[in-house]
Order: sequence, then C-alpha cells, then structure tokens
Amino acid sequence: MLRDHKLLLFMIGLVSIVPLCFTSGTLITRIALHGNSSIWGMMLSCTLGRSVELLLYVHLMTHELNNFVRDAIVGALIALMLLLPALTFGIGGLRFREQKFNLPHAGLSSVMLIVSIIGGFTPTLFHGAYANLEMFCKGCEYIPETTDLSIGCNSCHYKAKHLASEPLYQDYTKYLSIVCAVLLPASYITGLILLNHVNQHTTTGSPKLSSKSALDTGSTDPSTGTDHVVNLHEGLPPLLRTGVHGKEGWPLWACAVALFVCLGLAYGVTDVVANSLALIFPDDVSSGQTGVRLVALVPVALAPNLLHFVNAISFGFQNRISVSIEIASQAVIQITLTLMPALIFLSTFMDAIKNQDEPFTMIFSTFHLFSVVFSMIVLNYVSLSGKVNYFEGAALAVVYLVWVAGFLFMPASLLS
Repeated sequence: MLRDHKLLLFMIGLVSIVPLCFTSGTLITRIALHGNSSIWGMMLSCTLGRSVELLLYVHLMTHELNNFVRDAIVGALIALMLLLPALTFGIGGLRFREQKFNLPHAGLSSVMLIVSIIGGFTPTLFHGAYANLEMFCKGCEYIPETTDLSIGCNSCHYKAKHLASEPLYQDYTKYLSIVCAVLLPASYITGLILLNHVNQHTTTGSPKLSSKSALDTGSTDPSTGTDHVVNLHEGLPPLLRTGVHGKEGWPLWACAVALFVCLGLAYGVTDVVANSLALIFPDDVSSGQTGVRLVALVPVALAPNLLHFVNAISFGFQNRISVSIEIASQAVIQITLTLMPALIFLSTFMDAIKNQDEPFTMIFSTFHLFSVVFSMIVLNYVSLSGKVNYFEGAALAVVYLVWVAGFLFMPASLLS
C-alpha cells in the first residue's frame, strides 16, 4: 500500500505534522505554566519544543537521506530569518503604516542569533578550510607531440572526498562536531538561566517572578521578561487555557499523558513521511536533484515551523512586532543550538551501531553557509532602525525567493 500510494501518503503525513507540532507545542506551554518560574518553561521548550521535527529528521537519517536533512535544516533557517519576518512585516503593514519595536531588545536577540549561527557552522568552516578536494574530469585524452604526456580534458570539477575515507574528517572534523554539539546546548541553557536571573531582578526587584501578576497586568514590555509568559498563555486554545473544569485548564498529569500520546503519533507519522520520500526519490535524494531540494527546502522545512509563522503574523497584525522578531530569532537559535547537536549525537550513536557510509555531519556546502550567514546579516540590518514597514517585508521576501532559486539551479555534482 505504501508503494502504491506513496505520494498521497507523503502529502497526508506532511499535513498531519502541522497539527502535531501545534498540539505538542501547546501542551508543552500548558505544562510550563504549571511551573513556578519561567526557566522551567524555557527548559521544556528547548528540549521538547523540536521533538516532532527531530523525529522526522531521525527517520530520514535512517534511510541515509542526510543531504535531504541538511537541505531541510537550511531551508528552515532561511525561512525563519527571511520569509517569516517578510510575511509579518507585510501583513502588519496592511494595518499599520510603520511598526516600531524595542531596539536594545532586538540587539540582544541579534547577538544570540550571530552566536548560534557561528557555533552551528564552525565545523563547515573548519572542514572547508583544510579539506583536500579531488578533481574529476571527462573526455580526457593524451595531447600528441608532447614530451611530458600532457592530457587535455573537456570538463573538470572538484569534489570533496568521501567522509568515510577522509582522514581530516575521521581524525579532526568528526570530534570538532561532537565538541560543538556539547558546547552549543550548554551555552543555550546557560543563556536561559542568565536571562531568567536578569528577568527576576528587573521586574519587581524580588528574587521570584510572579506569573500571575504578569497575566493580570497584561504587560507587553519585552524588557520585563514577562511578555514571554503572557504570549504563551494568550496563544493557548480555549480548551487548554480555561479548561473544562475551571479556570486552571488541564491538570499537569493530563497534559503529560496527552503529550506522550502526541509524540507517539508523531513517531508514526514521521516514519510514514520518511518511507514515502525514500520511495518517491529512490535515486535522486543522494545526488541532490532539483525536485528533491525543492521538497526539502519548502514543504518539509516549513511544515514543522508553521506554528511559528502563525504566532508571529498574529502578533505583527496586533502591532507587537517585537514579539514576532523574537519568535523568529528563538526558533533559529533552537535549531542551531539544540536540534543540530541532537542530530549529531544520534548520528554518532547510529554510526557506532551500524557503520554508515555517509553519516550525518554538520558539514554543509559553501552555498548553504553563504545563504544562512547572509540571511542573518540581512535580517539584522533591517532591524537596526528599530522600525519596519511593508516595503522591508517585500525586500526580505525577494531575498528568500532568490536563495531558493539558487538552490534549485545548483548543480548536483557541486553539492559537497
């Protein structure tokens, strides 16, 4: 049945990922609101917030679709840094001619964004600086009337060596990736603890933040640190926000059981999606054909992140553009500082059990690196003025489309 209806099952599975991500995120938020401090919610968000997306990528890795996973990760990053703000600025511009936000707070998010991108792509820079490339030529023949047996070729191109047989990767880059996979989430958790400590001393001066007062006052000042709690509570569906038996919503145990069931369903759905992709593209995934990259960059990359798009656009339409930019920045930071290291650890574990010919690595192509870095630069530059309008949203959308077009026209033989 899977082979006969692979395209239909892929489309159904991909659409099913959207409500699963929404439900799991809502349940995590509900569980976080049961805690006594915002650090509890932040820790839950960074560990379980990307669970559905992680399951999808792990299933793809079991089918050795590692190039597909890298394309999907880069597609998610550039979409969150370009397409999400573009839609937010554009739709918000339909109601407000100009939207302003807290510039110092945006600067702090920009710094965290830069640190996360640098840390996530350090193995790529290291490997690209020291890797030895192999040259492949076609249509070669000896040139007559030469004493040194010169060879002339019609076309040649350089390609990186296979990682399984490359000493640089096996002896150096592999362990650098593991070190980065340890340091990146550690730095993220440290930043969360520091942010929570600062927020506790900048709200009321007391060592403990009262989430009740934040909800009652409806504060939206990003510098107070309570806006995150307010936004999470406002984004809940009525059933989970008010509950069916009073104002407290679902109890903690009910949310935990529902989250467990949701992740179980996500495991089955993502498995179907990965199996369908392996059947739809049996030969093209490993070689990086245009159709495969388009599927990875757009639908697979966007499906787990649609909740971020909906929340950011809704806040932008309410003239709360600071929250929208924060959503985009935090989503990118979660991918680079938690999701990518988790994939490295799981790939290392899978490689130890079964020796993989092409294990998942944090080594991206040069075009991958440039697209992410320049997307970050464009987003930070747009945010420097502290105010945005629909024209800047249109500019970001154009940049996003240009990057996607660049990926589509990238030759498969140069994806290394």
